[in-house]
Formats: sequence, structure tokens, C-alpha cells
Amino acid sequence: MTTRQEAYDAIDSERSYQDSIWQDQGHPEQPNPLTVGEFILMLEKYTEFARTCWVNEPKPEIETLKIIRKIAAIAVNCMEQNGVLKR
Repeated sequence: MTTRQEAYDAIDSERSYQDSIWQDQGHPEQPNPLTVGEFILMLEKYTEFARTCWVNEPKPEIETLKIIRKIAAIAVNCMEQNGVLKR
């Protein structure tokens, strides 16, 4: 089993990767913020990718977990750009 800190570290690593993609494409460090609705659309699309992977891959656990990491990082990015509400 993975610790919570290991999960957070994986999400943070994915966020750094996402930022590097924007920078490699010549975008400023902070791209134009997306709305919460735009992030929801992205989250739905990547959830669909995970669902398809789970159904179609012979051993879907690894590839699906990669998508789950991406989904978590997209959600973090949403909060970075639009604010966060603590429980």
C-alpha cells in the first residue's frame, strides 16, 4: 500500500510535468487560467480515458493508475487557478 505522502508526491510530480509541457510549448509560466467548468470537462474526458483503458487493456492497473495520477493533478491545477476551499 502507498502512503498518503507518496500519493501527494506523485501528484506533485505530475503537476510539475504538466507545467513543463506548457513551458516547452512556449507558453508563459502561468497559462491563461481555465474556468472550473473547463477543468470539469477535462476531468470527465480523462475519466473516460481511464474507463476505456480499464475495459480494453489486458492488465489495465498500471496504465489506469497513470491516468488517475493525471486526473488528481488536473484537479489540483483547478484549485491552484480558481481557489481552494478547506474542509
